[in-house]
Amino acid sequence: MRKLQVGVVLLTALLAACSSSTTPSVDTAQSLTLDSQAQFVPGEVIVKFKDGVAAQGISKLGIDANVDRTLSGGEVVLKLAGVSKQGMDAGAVTIESSAGKATLDAINKLRGQSNVEYAEPNFIMQATAVPNDTYYAQHQWDMRQMNLPNAWNVTTGSGSPVVAVIDTGKTNHPDLAGRWVTGYDFISSSTTAKDGNGRDSDPTDVGDSGVCNGVNSPNSWHGTHVAGTIGAATNNNMGVAGVNWNARISALRVLGKCGGTTTDIADSIRWAAGIAVTGVPTNPNPAKVINMSLGAYTGTSCPSTYQNAINAAVARGVTVVIAAGNDNKTASGATPANCANVVTIAATRKDGGRAWYSNYGSVVDVAAPGGETNDANGNIDRDGDGYVDGILSTLLNSTGSSYNYTFYQGTSMATPHVAGLVSLMYAVKPTITPAQVESILKNTARPITHSTCSVGCGAGLVDAYAAVNSAKALP
Repeated sequence: MRKLQVGVVLLTALLAACSSSTTPSVDTAQSLTLDSQAQFVPGEVIVKFKDGVAAQGISKLGIDANVDRTLSGGEVVLKLAGVSKQGMDAGAVTIESSAGKATLDAINKLRGQSNVEYAEPNFIMQATAVPNDTYYAQHQWDMRQMNLPNAWNVTTGSGSPVVAVIDTGKTNHPDLAGRWVTGYDFISSSTTAKDGNGRDSDPTDVGDSGVCNGVNSPNSWHGTHVAGTIGAATNNNMGVAGVNWNARISALRVLGKCGGTTTDIADSIRWAAGIAVTGVPTNPNPAKVINMSLGAYTGTSCPSTYQNAINAAVARGVTVVIAAGNDNKTASGATPANCANVVTIAATRKDGGRAWYSNYGSVVDVAAPGGETNDANGNIDRDGDGYVDGILSTLLNSTGSSYNYTFYQGTSMATPHVAGLVSLMYAVKPTITPAQVESILKNTARPITHSTCSVGCGAGLVDAYAAVNSAKALP
């Protein structure tokens, strides 16, 4: 990020220090209150005197300062004596520093004087972090909907913590190069796995095509799409941007032909958290965030097998983020979305309403962009831009022989937006707990007033900037 640097032209005019023993009173109603993260030049105050009183006001300010320069709008920039500029190069001078507090005190003293029209800090502006990835500006409306560009001004993430993606496995998509850390193939059935064996150390997605329940389904490369939303290589003049620009992702393969089983998925949850699983090597890269863009509408409560595995992971400080499901029903019947100690995610569409397919209700914690590509009536393009309103991310072609980028829809797509955001929260506050993560996500979410959410979209649409700042401010 570039900083807007402030040029300094030294003027010879000086302000005499106030010799009176009486300090001008401060009108506390006019006192300035700043966000704790606001950045400004230490020891500089921009002052505009009321018409006709500038000359008289100079000698009666009650602060030890001199005029540094005059601006074209008639304001003067005052330099406070004895205020250090230490930290200016890092652009990190806030009211939390001693120089910042001294500057704010001087500003509030000036704001309380009758001959001052206004006094304010010389704020440091920053270029908004906008990635240069090929499809970001035109197609990644989802990142802007959840206020990620502002969050990226605070952090673009880090490789810590690891995000575990419990899904169809990994591929060699170039926009995910360097993102993968050690994972595992937890599919017990060689028929489901389609790789000729059962569980093994290679979580490569070889495809999940096949006839299931009478329907011939193509390869989905679902885990690759999910991983791209979390952490596609960003600002690399290629493809799409990921939520966490520096993510490390552990692919845990549990879904193959016709899906995956509770037992395999429960084992993968434990292993992701660094818990020993019989017959599986120790996980060298335990995760702090688990993404589960999977589930089924069982109509039952959360199975104990899932709940016990989730509880064990959460006890290790792992935040588990789960899709609410795509049945357009109450999520209370969707598993594992209805488990306790998880963050359950509904999906929003491009105009901010609930996506037509998204599950809803009291089980949902928050919503995130899931997009819409089609329904029973055909393709969906609500804004008429010529493209479906889905979530664009990394994918392979039908045979897996080449890479591309494709629009998908689903709570499966909404969930990695939140998992990626949670990884940003861990990046700024490594000691944050799963309970704190959930609380912050809910408390900072923007309520959704659209009629489609009358059935319940949780606390609202996640706000990445507000969530990251709240996490950073934790003691």
